[in-house]
Amino acid sequence: MNKKLILFLLCITIYSTGIGQTTYSDSVIQKKIVLLKNPDGGHGSGTIIKYKNRFFLLSANHVVSALTNQSEMLFSDSTGKVDSLPLKAIFPDQTQEATHVEGDVEVLLLTPRNQNDLNLFERLSFEFNVVNKDLVDISREFNVVVYGFPLYSLKNFEAMSYNSYLSSGLMDLPRADNNKISWFYLLENPAMQGFSGGPVFIGMSRQGMTFGPSQTFLIGLVHGTQYDNTGGKFTMITPSWYIANLLESLKF
Repeated sequence: MNKKLILFLLCITIYSTGIGQTTYSDSVIQKKIVLLKNPDGGHGSGTIIKYKNRFFLLSANHVVSALTNQSEMLFSDSTGKVDSLPLKAIFPDQTQEATHVEGDVEVLLLTPRNQNDLNLFERLSFEFNVVNKDLVDISREFNVVVYGFPLYSLKNFEAMSYNSYLSSGLMDLPRADNNKISWFYLLENPAMQGFSGGPVFIGMSRQGMTFGPSQTFLIGLVHGTQYDNTGGKFTMITPSWYIANLLESLKF
């Protein structure tokens, strides 16, 4: 299919599925991202997606596979201060997780223990209609923002972010963790460790001029860095199609 036609179809999809969808501000998104932390200090980034009235912790498979029974989920409380929950407390049934067979995506079904947990998940989560469901090229004119926790401060806890633009359309490349072929977008700026599993958005509301759709869309998760021996680097983004495909095919 002609790439111009693909981009045109993507615009139709984005604007048609945006009916009733929220536009998130950059400051709101920052406070919804969660930090997944191991006792040894190793960590990655994640988000919570609300799908069919259930809450799923979403991150890269290579991040989740490194978690242990002592891992914690750190997040901003309603006042902006850091808080945490043991992951095993809100993910008691370890059979209720799913990994995509191709893309670096994993979801864990979270179980609220009480109304406080339920309120927390509601506050931190993104509705499923934020997820772009199409495996297509995205315009390189769109401003792209990456969120995550390569570094963090417990005294002023919020996700870091950086702006970028896509350097490619869809590319089938080997995954950095297992060498399996998967689809990726490449961003022109490299990311630090700790951004892995973090969400990538277009269409946020920000002060000043931005280029993108009039609605907010999650377009993927940070996978890793593509690099060569000359020092050139790109961030590898796992497309959000894998997220939608995984959630829509769940058997539990």
